[in-house]
Amino acid sequence: MERDMRPTRRRKTRGCAEVFREVADAVQEPILLLDAKGTVLYANAAVAKALDYGAAELRGLSLAELEGPQAVRGLTRRLAERREIRDPRLKAALWRKDGVAIQVEASLRLLRHGARQAWLLSCADRTVSRRLEEALRRQTELLRRTFDSLSDAVIIMDCQRPPMILDCNEGAVRVFGYRRGELVGKTIRLLCRDDQAIRDFHGKLEADFAADSQVCVVPEFQSRRKDGTTFVSEHRVTALTDWDGRQVGWVNIVRDITHGLRFERAFQESESKFRELSDQSPNLIFIDRGGQLVYANRRCEEALGYTSEELRAAEFDFMMLLAPESREDFIEGSRRLGHGIQVAPIQCVLLTKGGRRIPVLLSAKRITFDGLSSILGVATDITERERLESALAQSEVRFRTLFENLNTCVAVYEAVDGGEDFIIRDFNQAAERAEKVSRADLIGRRVTEAFPGVVRFGILEVFQDVWRTGKPRHFPVGLYKDERISGWRENFIYRLPNGEVVAVYEDVSQRKEAERILRENEGKLSALLGAITDPMCMMDRDLNIVWANEVALRQCGRDIIGKKCYEAFHGRCSPWSDCCAPRSLKDGEVHEAEILVQDREGTPRWVHCMSSVAIRDEAGRPSAVLEISRDITERKRAESDRLRSQKMESLGLFAGGIAHDFNNMLTAILGNLTYLRWGLADQPQLRAALSDAEEAARRAGGIARQLLTFTKGGVPLKRETDLGRLARDSAGLVLKGSKIRCDFSLPEDLWGVEADPTQLSQVIGNLVLNAIQAMPGGGRMEISAANEPGETPRVRLSVRDHGEGIPQENLAKVFDPYFTTRQRGSGLGLTMAFRILQQHGGSLSVESRSGKGAVFELVLPALGRVPVPAQEGAPAPVRGTGRILVMDDEQIVREVLTRLLESLGYRVVSVADGAEAVKAHHKALAAKKPFDAAVLDLTVPGGMGGLEALAAMRRAEPRVRAVLASGHANDPAVVEHRKHGFLGMMVKPYDLADVSRALREALKGRAR
Repeated sequence: MERDMRPTRRRKTRGCAEVFREVADAVQEPILLLDAKGTVLYANAAVAKALDYGAAELRGLSLAELEGPQAVRGLTRRLAERREIRDPRLKAALWRKDGVAIQVEASLRLLRHGARQAWLLSCADRTVSRRLEEALRRQTELLRRTFDSLSDAVIIMDCQRPPMILDCNEGAVRVFGYRRGELVGKTIRLLCRDDQAIRDFHGKLEADFAADSQVCVVPEFQSRRKDGTTFVSEHRVTALTDWDGRQVGWVNIVRDITHGLRFERAFQESESKFRELSDQSPNLIFIDRGGQLVYANRRCEEALGYTSEELRAAEFDFMMLLAPESREDFIEGSRRLGHGIQVAPIQCVLLTKGGRRIPVLLSAKRITFDGLSSILGVATDITERERLESALAQSEVRFRTLFENLNTCVAVYEAVDGGEDFIIRDFNQAAERAEKVSRADLIGRRVTEAFPGVVRFGILEVFQDVWRTGKPRHFPVGLYKDERISGWRENFIYRLPNGEVVAVYEDVSQRKEAERILRENEGKLSALLGAITDPMCMMDRDLNIVWANEVALRQCGRDIIGKKCYEAFHGRCSPWSDCCAPRSLKDGEVHEAEILVQDREGTPRWVHCMSSVAIRDEAGRPSAVLEISRDITERKRAESDRLRSQKMESLGLFAGGIAHDFNNMLTAILGNLTYLRWGLADQPQLRAALSDAEEAARRAGGIARQLLTFTKGGVPLKRETDLGRLARDSAGLVLKGSKIRCDFSLPEDLWGVEADPTQLSQVIGNLVLNAIQAMPGGGRMEISAANEPGETPRVRLSVRDHGEGIPQENLAKVFDPYFTTRQRGSGLGLTMAFRILQQHGGSLSVESRSGKGAVFELVLPALGRVPVPAQEGAPAPVRGTGRILVMDDEQIVREVLTRLLESLGYRVVSVADGAEAVKAHHKALAAKKPFDAAVLDLTVPGGMGGLEALAAMRRAEPRVRAVLASGHANDPAVVEHRKHGFLGMMVKPYDLADVSRALREALKGRAR
């Protein structure tokens, strides 16, 4: 007998419907069940709550009524077109009972049960959707990055034969050598070695999947790269299905196994993770009945660590899954559910079999399952959410702490008015300090209002550009000014993803001020170093030059940096023994020394060195020394000249005394000789002999004048002199009879000098004689001269020989009195030359190198013009008349002068000193028999000389005519005798012609 099963089926159907309703009501998202025309058949509690309708009110409403104006292009249109929406991303709007639209994301699925059809509409809040969408975007991006970062080639293909490549990762690009664009749209044949390989591939694929295999592995496959090379690869192919389980393609993972299977294990692990990920359900779903689980999905097994049998065992209590702190909330929720009270989702902690804690968001609802009252639980694992929330909170704390404690200023702006202006949204403490304003006074204000100088400063335009383009900008250091603040700022501006503009900037006012002070100090230091005209350098411990001033670089070359100081400055292989720098590096003290060194050309130079420690290391030891070197060669030469002058003055005092007595004796000799020659007019032989004797006496007088050159205070008898002619004549006299040829280089336009020709002739003669003695075997010498224009015109005369030269140790002594290296030398010639040139306001110097000869150079002040030629010839003695007063301390001189005057026709009265002369003068005036002239000696040892005597005589008779007599031709009184009232002068030794000339000048002249 056949049993009627329809009542049983109806009961089971009603039971399933009840379970469906209970599950749908437990879901927090709105769910609608619609008939084929879009009329609401069922709406869960979430729909009624969201749209503010009762469940009975919703049944019978159409979807178009709920969708409102959007129906023509939204869900209603999709339903009319019988188009499913499986991806819940369609944005739609449902209208509440009060007319307010709710923005949702919806999915629409067609349900079939035999011939019957219905539509299932599920909705999600757009706010949650956005978060999910962002999470999905990030997950998609992560998956894409993961996809591309896989070392294996991953190729997604369709189901054609041969399959067409739909997508591939970067691994495929690396493995096969094609660009992605060259692979997508091509068949897999492009990557196979030949047609047979692709046929084998398809055969293996079809065979494995026909046997219900999940993965098809082609272990050794011949693949081909773009460059034509082949390699052995392993292909793991997985079917790609849509939501309905229909196959839409293949996922082919290709691994190059030419070099072994070292990546196989990693691929298997990756495949396992992918399969597990695809099989996992995101939620834990279970049904509890009186503390015993009657159902648990696979996610529960995996998450909690229990098998399905363990979870459903009679002795298993659901409370074992709850952490102690969560049990009370769950019991209270169950109690309320038992009384029919809807319970909001609770946050609790589940315990796994291993004791691990899983935080979940648990939604529970009382349902009838298998005819019995049960609790349906849906638990969402919120471990990641809590972790992210915690990380977000920590990140916010870190960000805020960092933001507030940064020394760099940070300001956040929001664009308003289409980017024309910006509102200040945040401002850190560093910015508050820099701008001297509190954040509370700035937040919410427009930047152009809070900082009116931004437009003139130019940064507002940069804000606008960054906001529009999203490209970061650097705004260089500039001076910001407004009525409240002023300061230098450097800005870095960028845009956040939410569109806010951030300015990270530095208040560099102090740095700019420091730079200004540094520039000033550098300028001062540069000026100071520029004012130092001495070479200055800094050396390290090894005496390597690490810095040098411009003077040192100019003198020694710009390549001296890095060289040893003694090598760069002196061309030596080791330091001088008395160098200061090593001593300062050793004891850290300041040291000074005067060192005789040789420059890079080998010329000896005196150098004053001072060294001091410039830098010390961490231990306080000297690590660098600063040395200043001053060339004191000229100072040493001047000191040598001064010492030489002092020696010469001492010698001059001695020579002056000798010359004074010598001149007196020569005066007696020369005067008597001329007296005798004058009286022997009729005896020519005697006159000739006397003339020779006179010449000898005059030469002896020349020697006396040379000695007097050393007398202190001697002044040359200067007159305009042709130096070129004098040089030729003087050199010619000395060169007579020698083996030396002299080459003259004397320009015709050589300037004249104001000098004593006799003394200059002695100088030139001594220099020529020195050259002759330097070349005893004969040779050649040169005499040259040149004009030296300038503020003080000068003439330079050089006398060069080609002898053996002067040793370096003797150069400083050549002008010392009595210094000579020759057996026949007196050591006075160069000394006298030096002294004469000093008295002429000039100088004499020598340069010599051993074996290279010597050059003596004399320099004299010049007239700046060519001299006028002098007229030669001396007048003969002339007789005269009158009474003459003679005063001289030497009797022999008085006698010879009396004899000479009387031979000329004068009457003579002679006295021994000035006092007697004054007395005789006064006596003659009293007797009204005044003297016509007086001859007065300049110097009377221990008595009144000629100057004092003439002054006393002129007090009684201003018109006294007087002649000054002296053996000191260079004495200022002799040179400028007319300033002292004398009308003539005679230089001892004098002869009859000198006496005649002097008396004639005096008697013709007019006393002043």
